[in-house]
Amino acid sequence: MTTAKDIRKAWRKIRTEESEEREVGNRCYAYVNNWVDGKLGQWNSTRRSTMGSRPMLSLNEIRKFANRICGAQRGAKVEEKVLPRDDESDPLIADILTDLVKYNYDRNKAEKIVIPKSFRDMVIWRGYAKVEWSDEKDPLGDIVIKAIDPRRVYIWGKGESYDLSDRKGIIETLLMDKEEVKAKWPKHKREIEDLIGNRDEDLNVQRSAGDDYSDFATVEDFYDEDNDKCIILRTQKYEYIDVKFLKLPNGELEEIKAKDIPKELPTITKKAKKVHIYYTLGDIELESKQSENKHNRFDIVGFFAYTDGGRITSPTQDLLDPQDEKNKRRSQIIHILNSSPRNNYFAAAGAFTDIKDAENRMGGINQIILVNGTDIRDKVVPIESNLSAVPAIIGQEQQATQDMKEISGLGDASLGQVPEGVKSGRGIQALQQPTETIIAEIFDNYLTSRQLVAELVLSLIQQYYTNYKRVRILGDYTNKFLSSGDKQLYDQIKSQVQMAMPMAEEGEIIAKTNEIIAFQPGTKLLAINIQVMDKRLNDVSVGQYDVVFDHVSQSATTRRAQYYDLLNLVSLGIPVPPKRIIEASDLRNKQELINDIDEAQKAQAMANAFSQMMGMQQDANKQAQKATPNKKKPAPEGDMMFNQAGNQLPQMV
Repeated sequence: MTTAKDIRKAWRKIRTEESEEREVGNRCYAYVNNWVDGKLGQWNSTRRSTMGSRPMLSLNEIRKFANRICGAQRGAKVEEKVLPRDDESDPLIADILTDLVKYNYDRNKAEKIVIPKSFRDMVIWRGYAKVEWSDEKDPLGDIVIKAIDPRRVYIWGKGESYDLSDRKGIIETLLMDKEEVKAKWPKHKREIEDLIGNRDEDLNVQRSAGDDYSDFATVEDFYDEDNDKCIILRTQKYEYIDVKFLKLPNGELEEIKAKDIPKELPTITKKAKKVHIYYTLGDIELESKQSENKHNRFDIVGFFAYTDGGRITSPTQDLLDPQDEKNKRRSQIIHILNSSPRNNYFAAAGAFTDIKDAENRMGGINQIILVNGTDIRDKVVPIESNLSAVPAIIGQEQQATQDMKEISGLGDASLGQVPEGVKSGRGIQALQQPTETIIAEIFDNYLTSRQLVAELVLSLIQQYYTNYKRVRILGDYTNKFLSSGDKQLYDQIKSQVQMAMPMAEEGEIIAKTNEIIAFQPGTKLLAINIQVMDKRLNDVSVGQYDVVFDHVSQSATTRRAQYYDLLNLVSLGIPVPPKRIIEASDLRNKQELINDIDEAQKAQAMANAFSQMMGMQQDANKQAQKATPNKKKPAPEGDMMFNQAGNQLPQMV
């Protein structure tokens, strides 16, 4: 098994090997945030000390490029959808699991905060999102999704797999107060107190020449002096252990705990790679346990822009040097202009009758300054400024800006600067298309990370959502069905209720169905693992399922182009339903408008059907009157619905 010392030594080695890489990462964050070494701007303290009184301008272009890529992520609508993995899995449960994934995303603000933050970290340096079952928000436990600071995450071991499954482990540093640590792990209270209390002493005492420095914990291994907090290492590590498998009658193997194995059934022991979790402080092991998650993966998902040969890089780091060049050149221009001579003169002794008065008046307009002598050119000579280098420096500074555009692949159109004369959405899209191609790899990796997050959420749902639970899914819902999919889900649940309650009347079935699924303005209420008679409905723990994506661009120009494409189809005579056109528009409360149109169409259809029936009745009455002119007069025209129901009006003689 791994010891606390093994983890501490591994963490120190990672810190040493990644020191330069992490320095670049810190620099990327500092430049994007325009705040370096505790001061506003993009100049570090070393360069500041050499500049003296010279200007130090920070023209932050990097933030603009980072915001453009992040804006593309926010402008793309990505929806996770759960599908059955095999024929044995229930499509109805897949639809319910899709809603439960959305429920957990909404509850954790994943779509608004967690995923955009992880993506932004990905663009700047690296991003990480954590998915775990925790009592952080619910004392009884629930799924928690959150973004974590990438500078607190260390990857243990080399590998090339994007999901980190081929690494030894992953180390997360947690900063906690000493009292908090002792309260969480009271069994180690004395060890914690001794370690933290003696941290100011020299731990590197005299030792033999053969001693290895890494065998001794130093203060930086367990205490953060800047934040005055303990450094807890939460380590997830793959380890091989003996696992018992039960051989089922059909030949399949099922993992089972030793205490649950019936003696009469055959078992097989195999080595299996399992995630083990350690909490350590220095060389103190605070807690050690095998991960309880059935997915058997790290609960931290990486968001990486590029991964080549196991090295993780970002687009921001390529813009650091051009940003420095731009800042230095512009600052140099200001320095030359400020230091170049202006309104300075060589003057012969005695040239001015009052030199102080001349100095005060030389910068003015329409001034007459008296000089001694007849030829002022012999008495006063202006000192000319040499600004010949300024145009070249300006050209270099402008080239640095152009370099940033070329390196990032984000041109003027991508940054919102559309050339004059280009006004159509199609034209803007054509100009922006090369950018979308250049950053396509970033978005492919982003979607991979999103899928990993969704898979962890899905696995935790199936593992822990085993009891009755009623959840509220947010959306553009009304008291009616939002879509045909929701109507189909309702009908499927109603059908299952009918099968579970074969002797029940229609009213009871509808009431029970509404208890399981119901729609309210802005929400859909859904119950899972509900017992109906002798059947358990909406059991989400059964079956195997996969996650797929519905990826639709939501940029304003794309939406507008799609909207006009639909109008063009209508103009060509193609019968596009009005609701599809409204869905593609940017109208407010468009779902309510769609519902109103549906109701109006239904009412119009009923009115047309009624008019047709009345017309048929009138024709029948006329035919009857022609056939029997001397008999009783036909009944007056009335409500056919009443007539068919047997409420006949009295016949007139």
